[in-house]
Amino acid sequence: MFFYGVVRYRYFVAPMLRDAKARHRIARAFWRGERHKFMLPKASLWQVEFFRRQFGSTDSLIATLRLKRKDVGKSTLQLVEEFDLADVLQNLDAHAEVKQLPIGDLCTSLTKPDKTLLPAGQSRFYLRLPKLVLRKLAWLGVRFRRRPTQFQLAGITNRIPISQRPLSRSTEPFGVNLFGYAQGEIGIGEDVRLLALALKSQAIPFCIVNVKPGDNVSQKDKSVDQWIVDEPRYAINIFCTTGIEQIRYACERGLDLFQGRYNIGYWPWELPDWPASCTHAFSMVDELWGISHYTANAYRRAQCPVYAMPLSVTIDSVAPVGRKDFGLPKEDYLFIFSFDFNSTLVRKNPVAVIQAFQRAFPNTGGDKIGLVLKASHVNAGNRAWKRIKPLIDADPRIHLIDTTLRRPEVLALYQCCDCYVSLHRAEGFGRGLAEALMLDLQLIATGFSGNLDFCTEKRVGLVRYRRRNVRRLEYFHADGQIWADPDIDHAAELMQKIYTHPRPIEPKAFDFSPATAGIRYAQRLNEIKHQLDLTKASPC
Repeated sequence: MFFYGVVRYRYFVAPMLRDAKARHRIARAFWRGERHKFMLPKASLWQVEFFRRQFGSTDSLIATLRLKRKDVGKSTLQLVEEFDLADVLQNLDAHAEVKQLPIGDLCTSLTKPDKTLLPAGQSRFYLRLPKLVLRKLAWLGVRFRRRPTQFQLAGITNRIPISQRPLSRSTEPFGVNLFGYAQGEIGIGEDVRLLALALKSQAIPFCIVNVKPGDNVSQKDKSVDQWIVDEPRYAINIFCTTGIEQIRYACERGLDLFQGRYNIGYWPWELPDWPASCTHAFSMVDELWGISHYTANAYRRAQCPVYAMPLSVTIDSVAPVGRKDFGLPKEDYLFIFSFDFNSTLVRKNPVAVIQAFQRAFPNTGGDKIGLVLKASHVNAGNRAWKRIKPLIDADPRIHLIDTTLRRPEVLALYQCCDCYVSLHRAEGFGRGLAEALMLDLQLIATGFSGNLDFCTEKRVGLVRYRRRNVRRLEYFHADGQIWADPDIDHAAELMQKIYTHPRPIEPKAFDFSPATAGIRYAQRLNEIKHQLDLTKASPC
């Protein structure tokens, strides 16, 4: 509301901070509908809660916002519609006794500035700025509108002392509240679903609080709906979201979810280091679990315990479909790569797979070889995709499948092919690679990042790479980070070798089952149980 006031009313900053009348005028205008003009239409939960406590009823709040000359003769319901306050007032009791409050009550004591911020002798008044000054400020606004770099943000956040938070104590029973995209058909959604199965295998009590990932992600997976609840029930929280998303979720839902519970962040992360500008996220958890040893190492600067807890993977639901159903050639040797636009094309690097395939097998028309690309959540306007799509269209051996497939169908598509190729720049874990191994495909993958936990079998061809800096805007919070630039010539060489001399399928060196992962989870959770002296809850 403060910055809205500066922009909308052009008040000189110091008088506005000091003068209550100016602040109150801004607050009233903001809630009378101005917030919609500044793309702030949604009221936060803490704002709704403040109105509930401070005003108690719709009539009381509207009476405070009402202007005598403008709103004469208008009913409360008319003003609610005019101000578009239905979302704010839905939890208020419209039949409560009207309580007239001064407009100053829209600002809490926490919003009042320290007087030492103002110049000495500053009087209690506000004033309009001359047009010349306004033009100068507009120029400065353009100049300083640039987003700060991660180094600049880190220069601020690094000054915030991040000490290990006091150990959370709970009166809730022993068990786990899982927070994640339980219905989302994305890799991170599969993380929380398989974590639930792993806990079930060890009779650890749990429930799931579903977090919606957004409208651009399909949310049709209903496999764990039986465990979804509205509110957490147990003493331990595990957040199967990104660390940044956990902060956003806390801002939206409030800190009540965290207080009095032991909080574990099971965050995916793809780069070698957790960004310095986001170290404040560590204060939200009592400990961190890395989805691979690589990811756990990225959290090494956290002032809390960090454990490597590799994910579980299953292939127990493969759809009964074959190449014909996907429109794929019956006899060709097929390489395959699957990628999601939500994971960024630069990191997944499908263009390198295309280049390696075409170098390994020039299109002479003789060999029966093909490349299958499974793309999810395609954005036709993506700049990188506009460069990749012509490469696909120009080569009839490349088969693009960009329709929405359920997970059993995706696994069936993998099973139709012979070799999975991933020339990623970085992976936190690499679920697609693990699924390919479990389906007994040959595997070629960049020899870097989280997939090295399980890419140890002889049939895995690890591609050489060179380390390079992540360029500006290539990835989120990536200033100063490095990742892999896979050697396309080496990848092409491996594709030729695996095509002519497939590597033998041997007993799997890594056990991905939920039961095995559940043993690791249960061991740590029982340690926490004894550490906090939690009571036993009945199994789910």
